[in-house]
Amino acid sequence: MLRKPLLSCTLYPPQGAKVYLPDLKGGPSVWMRDKALAALERKGLLVREKDPKDGRRFRLAPTAEGGRLAEALKGYAQPLRKALAGVDAEALLIPLMALLEGLVRQGVMADTGLCLTCRHLRREGGFYCALLRLHLAPEDLRLACPDHAPA
Repeated sequence: MLRKPLLSCTLYPPQGAKVYLPDLKGGPSVWMRDKALAALERKGLLVREKDPKDGRRFRLAPTAEGGRLAEALKGYAQPLRKALAGVDAEALLIPLMALLEGLVRQGVMADTGLCLTCRHLRREGGFYCALLRLHLAPEDLRLACPDHAPA
């Protein structure tokens, strides 16, 4: 049975990547998105179906259980959105990244490539990536850097 698709994906992507999903500005990297989708498939929350019109493409759709879970979580973030209304997002950036850094260093959270946990990052007088030889503004710090090397 064909369900309403979440995404439509091409199996023959550019530059030899395994699966091409549009990289939306500000969204997760393709690698992180692929891992998340694979985990949802393994848990039986998402199913991959061939596109009936184009055999090179497939669609991702929620299973019945995935749909129930999505419905139950619809309003999950609403209290957070209300609490953050009017809060300066830039003022939260470094403290939130420091929180993630602390969780990674304690082993509570997997390291996703966070700049603050990278051996290339220097913090004298701001942020500096020794690998790229670039001074970084706080908003340039990444949550998932492809060049990350654990400190």
